[in-house]
Amino acid sequence: MFKKFKNDKYASIAFYAFVVICLTVLLVFTILNVNEIWDYVLSLIGAAAAFIYGFVIAYICNPIYKRLYTYVFPFVEKKKSRPKLRKTLSLILTYIIFFGVIAILVFSLIPSIKDNFNTLAGNIETYITNLQENITEFFEDFSINIPIFDTDDLVDAIEGLLYDENGKLIIFKYLGPTAGAIINIGTNIVQHLVYFLIGLVLSVYFLMYKNSLIAKVRKLFCSLFSKKTYNNLADFIAYTDKTFGRYLMGAILDSMLVGTLVVVVLSIFQFKFAALIGVLVGLTNVIPFFGPFLGGIPSALIILIADGPFKMLLFIIIIVVLQQIDGNIINPHIVGATTGLTPLGVIAAVTVCSHVLGFVGMVIGVPLCAVLSYIVAQVVNKRLKKKNLAYDSELYKRPDVLNNEEFIKASLEVEAQNILEAEEEKAREIAEADEHTKALREIQAHLEYVKTHPEEFVTEITVPEVTEDDDEDDDDYLDDF
Repeated sequence: MFKKFKNDKYASIAFYAFVVICLTVLLVFTILNVNEIWDYVLSLIGAAAAFIYGFVIAYICNPIYKRLYTYVFPFVEKKKSRPKLRKTLSLILTYIIFFGVIAILVFSLIPSIKDNFNTLAGNIETYITNLQENITEFFEDFSINIPIFDTDDLVDAIEGLLYDENGKLIIFKYLGPTAGAIINIGTNIVQHLVYFLIGLVLSVYFLMYKNSLIAKVRKLFCSLFSKKTYNNLADFIAYTDKTFGRYLMGAILDSMLVGTLVVVVLSIFQFKFAALIGVLVGLTNVIPFFGPFLGGIPSALIILIADGPFKMLLFIIIIVVLQQIDGNIINPHIVGATTGLTPLGVIAAVTVCSHVLGFVGMVIGVPLCAVLSYIVAQVVNKRLKKKNLAYDSELYKRPDVLNNEEFIKASLEVEAQNILEAEEEKAREIAEADEHTKALREIQAHLEYVKTHPEEFVTEITVPEVTEDDDEDDDDYLDDF
């Protein structure tokens, strides 16, 4: 029926016209209802928040787990096969390390950050006065006269913004609407905390049964796609895993190292808020390109208020030097190879993804766009190769690209390669068909022999005794794709 439909010229035209109309209607509907559709997508993401948290935690812990299972606990199975014990020990130590790192960071930094905040808030007026004096002295040294503002006037101006003519806080006028927003924010925080705890439990199961889950996904893909499509999909998943995993884990380690270096260096030079500034610089360093600015500018303002303009200039010099060391030495060794995006692509990725996904988008924007760029590059190269055209980007920089000798030569090489690959594929198909036919004949002959000689294959059936140590599950915890 479908072959007849395909060979019918007018039926094919009608079918494609119907598909185009449906896609157009769907596109118009999406454009007109983009906000509602996006809200629905966010609601679906919220409903799956616990599983997302669990997957992210398991994804972060997986490299630790694999190394423990491979290098630390192989002695468990030297004398006797004990996969469950080896797996259990690896999981326990993995989460001990995971929570140990978090506990060290939290309990070592939070008290210092709290003290820094309290000091900054309690002495803000003194810092402003000192800032006034420091700026005055700085400009007087260079014989520059500037108008001096009065600290009392500044305090009065701030109080005028906070209090009305009766001396009551203006904030109470907006307490009703604000209270509802605060309650919603608090509810969301508690809800996501619950999701995180559930996700923590789910992450254990994700790690424990990851090979079973991966096997089921592979089985599903094999049932849906051809061998060629499956191999392409497996390569894409492997590339995505490598891009996201190496980039995100490397960026986190790099940011922790940069933040620690900032705290140490500022402490050596006796800056007042070293811990607070180190955490701020470290957190924002996860964000490509914009991170140093987002962390450096507010940190410089804090130092200007607390320590004066000279230490602010010293801080700027320190940050510039550390960023150069990080960008040229630390980051390449930790994060590894670049994502392939140009600086313009990095800026666009961070800008667009931050608008859509907020802070998370700023963090994952670069690897996400790198994966999308990889998909586009694969599609473009495949189409060029199909047309016997060169797919080296350097050859397309000339305006007369199609008439350029180097381009023509490269295109001829692509065409020759396509012919060679087609011949090799045809020969491989013939060889596989012969092997397949031979195997089928051997199996058929064996079945015929079994039917005619059943007495040779009938043996006494015995049920082996299963012990706890011998009962291995199907998770051998080999590497993924």
